[in-house]
Amino acid sequence: MSFKKHFSPWVLFILLLTLGNPLENFSAQLDYYLDYARFMGNADFQFVELYLEIPRTHFQYESIGDRYRARVQFTIEVFAHDSLVLSQSWQSQDVVDSLGTIQQGQLFQEVYSMYLRPGSYRILTQVTDLVAQRKMEKTLDMTVFLPDSKRLTLSDIQLASSIARDTVQSRFVKNGYRILPNASGIYGTSLPVVYYYAEIYNLSPLLPQRDSTYTVQVQLVDATGKVIKQGSAKSGIRVASALVEVGSFYAGSLPTGPYRFQLFVIDNAVKDTVGMEKPFYVYRIQDLGKSAQKETAQDYSEDAEYLLMDEKTLDLHFQYARYIATRAEEKAYQKLNVEGKRTYLKNFWKKRDSDPSTPQNEFKEEYYNRIRLANQRFSTPSREGWKTDRGRVLILYGQPDDTQRTPFGSGTKPYEIWIYHKVEGGVEFIFIDESGYGDYKLVHSTAINEIHDEQWESRLQ
Repeated sequence: MSFKKHFSPWVLFILLLTLGNPLENFSAQLDYYLDYARFMGNADFQFVELYLEIPRTHFQYESIGDRYRARVQFTIEVFAHDSLVLSQSWQSQDVVDSLGTIQQGQLFQEVYSMYLRPGSYRILTQVTDLVAQRKMEKTLDMTVFLPDSKRLTLSDIQLASSIARDTVQSRFVKNGYRILPNASGIYGTSLPVVYYYAEIYNLSPLLPQRDSTYTVQVQLVDATGKVIKQGSAKSGIRVASALVEVGSFYAGSLPTGPYRFQLFVIDNAVKDTVGMEKPFYVYRIQDLGKSAQKETAQDYSEDAEYLLMDEKTLDLHFQYARYIATRAEEKAYQKLNVEGKRTYLKNFWKKRDSDPSTPQNEFKEEYYNRIRLANQRFSTPSREGWKTDRGRVLILYGQPDDTQRTPFGSGTKPYEIWIYHKVEGGVEFIFIDESGYGDYKLVHSTAINEIHDEQWESRLQ
């Protein structure tokens, strides 16, 4: 099973420092930020947007009369099982009156949209500076799936540098909003306000004598999993089955570090809840010591991933690995100081790398992407998705081959049966929402070393 390639917030932070070279010292290598978001398309396709951002200080400008111009070529290639299914190239240009107007932090943005059928894809992106004849390539893995048409669902969250009402047709406009994406996910002193956009699907219809509202709750979570800011819950009328959620919050006062923005929607008529989250990073140069500033200005390497993490953040990342860590590894980790923990985490994942011949650690990326998927699907306002029973099973076994759901209002407690055909010759996991508030507990499984209760059906009443 393939998920989106995991870019940790610390990687993005280091990239920010290496990308912003002064204009008079053009970067020796073109670089750019890359992100995406998936939205509901139609019965057969999902609508996907790719966001690309290049620092303008990376371009070489040519003189055209009394002005200056950068010329850029973008190429997108989409592969499914090594077969090319989509290829597109186009050119854009950036024209300025004076090179002196180009400053660090300015970005040239591009959005590319496409419809994809459900499946696993590898997407190759390429940006070419046609003036300097330099190019850079990046790839990402993406899973496209059609949302369950019978359950409350959220799109991915798109982070932005600004959002405003606009009806002019443009690649930056969706549903009456002009959205300038922030593909880096980095905010702070120079960009203190985080804007977000998401779409809500499958809200229940309005019926007589039934609650007509839905509620939206947002919150910020730090690297330790602590909720540090929670917005006031706001309610609205379900005027349609699909609605847009747009908002913003101030992040300029947050200390430098990684955070997660979480958005929850509750359909008050059927008591259905869905959550989604998006990582972002706050960078304030005044928060870092001189040695840290010097080290982060270097190119990113696997060794540098844990460089900026304090001990609490390192411990959180080891907690993420608790489903696969041995007891001996847990005991060894607890005895280490901060520097020892940084080295231990690096080696922990290195020895699990399924293909050491590649620069990526495919096993680690898959594991973290399953955590991300668990958080998207199973988080509640009081608990992160990866800590739930369904989250643990998803992380360890992947997505089930088949899922049977019995929802609220069917005469029994809501429950789900997950079926895996290729695990131990075929296994099942049964989860029951005993409280009625979306907290599904694992009550029975046919897998080895999992809870076993053949009388689980008696708990449905």
